[in-house]
Amino acid sequence: MSTMGLAVRAVVGAILTGTVLSACGGGSSTPTAPPASTTLVGVVADSTESGVLTITIPTASLSVVGPVGSDVHFSGAALSATSPVSVSATLAIQGGATFSLTGTYDTGTHTLSLSGGGYSFTGTYSNGVLSGTFTNPSGVTGGFTTQSGSTSSVVAYCGTFNGAGSGYWNVAVNSTNSMVTGVANETSSGTMIAITGTASGSSLSGTFTGTQGGGGTWSATVSGTGVSGTWHNTTSGNSGTITGAKCS
Repeated sequence: MSTMGLAVRAVVGAILTGTVLSACGGGSSTPTAPPASTTLVGVVADSTESGVLTITIPTASLSVVGPVGSDVHFSGAALSATSPVSVSATLAIQGGATFSLTGTYDTGTHTLSLSGGGYSFTGTYSNGVLSGTFTNPSGVTGGFTTQSGSTSSVVAYCGTFNGAGSGYWNVAVNSTNSMVTGVANETSSGTMIAITGTASGSSLSGTFTGTQGGGGTWSATVSGTGVSGTWHNTTSGNSGTITGAKCS
């Protein structure tokens, strides 16, 4: 090979090497490790009280760390562990006390167990959402739902619904992926209601389903720290209003 040919090859090799190193951050970057723990924020409600639940769980123990629509995923041994890990949580009852909870998360079944202050929680984690039921110190059963995020990205609203039925209506809005999750509880019957939806700017909308059957649609608007809207039960034909504010 001629001297000119060697020189050209050397130049091309240098250019390609430089391009690859540039794309890789100079070849010195290392993969970003997942955070040591993941925060899940959400709401609780039974027929007598409502509030906010914040759970801290080891990230590596979750089957899918990111919430719905997230591109944060991990694989490998960290996701195949099948042993209980310790978790902690804080329950803040509206107009009441704040309780510290402790418990375990089973990495094989993806189920949670928490207790503290006379409260007992059990739930299941799936695709960024951990939800289930709880029992308060008086033995009343309610529902809860939390989603992956932070206390700044997931904003909880505590309120009530009225009309043909009435009770607590609480939702959590995630500004990262526009997902809305929540729980409601009909005061007179104690019926638990699961709420799902999406946010588009200040507008919220979605569906709800009762544990004893039936369900429908809802919509609301966030204004400042307040939220208001309407609900319609497509099964019974009943409807009413929703009123609430950012949980304190």
